[in-house]
Amino acid sequence: MGENRQAAGEAIEIESDRRFQERLWTLQRVCWLVMFGLVCAALLGATGAGGSLAAGKTSGMGASVEYPRIARWQRAERVEISLAPSAMSESQLLLGRGFLDSFSVSSMTPQPKATQARSDGVLLTFGKSPGAPGTVSIMVRPEKPSLPKEMHLTIDGARLSFTSIVLP
Repeated sequence: MGENRQAAGEAIEIESDRRFQERLWTLQRVCWLVMFGLVCAALLGATGAGGSLAAGKTSGMGASVEYPRIARWQRAERVEISLAPSAMSESQLLLGRGFLDSFSVSSMTPQPKATQARSDGVLLTFGKSPGAPGTVSIMVRPEKPSLPKEMHLTIDGARLSFTSIVLP
């Protein structure tokens, strides 16, 4: 029987490359920092599941739109439209072609009084109390994953543009 045991006090000779080991440790630390950054970005909403990065807001001429800046494919999202107060008893909302190509509308509150299909989108007419602001809530579902895409909504003549990305 061969004896492979080391006698006490003898040193084991192991080849080591200190420079390689330090580079490996540095690479591991960088990878941990990248992983930490990805987790933080996901918690802030960069994956489209809520958080401050997932939602956006744009406004103009008293009207505003809260929209999904980062949406998930086939997941219901809410688009909240605030209508400016006016003396009119109606407000018109034009959902642009880019918006309709990217999202399918599943429900809308309140329901429009009139709907008109046009070459540049769909024109919706909503009744409201004169002088009072109004709100339209639209539940949408992204049609397909996409890179950042610019979309337009026109609210009582004010054209609002925003960009949305749809993740798989």
